[in-house]
Amino acid sequence: MKALDRKLLRDLSGLFGQVLTIALVIGVGIAAYVALLSTYGSLLAGRDAYYSATDFGDVFARLESAPNELRGRLESIPGVARVETRIVKDVLVPVPDLPEPAVGRVIG
Repeated sequence: MKALDRKLLRDLSGLFGQVLTIALVIGVGIAAYVALLSTYGSLLAGRDAYYSATDFGDVFARLESAPNELRGRLESIPGVARVETRIVKDVLVPVPDLPEPAVGRVIG
């Protein structure tokens, strides 16, 4: 067994550059993975802090047509803090310098 250990050390010393390069590539890969996880965690924490500070909605629903009485039923659902109903319509806005009209959004 001792002869095999000496042979392994002799082979590794002859391939020192390749072994060092492989170790560096593995180290950089692990460092990049840790940095990625850290950045992802920071982005999630920042998003959650922003959403809670600005009372950002958790659910959005787009309807073509709904009666106004539906608002009361939606507000009575447990866990619903606020319901906002509004009319949103896309319109064409003619701009003199554009060959085609721009699209605008009117929110009532």
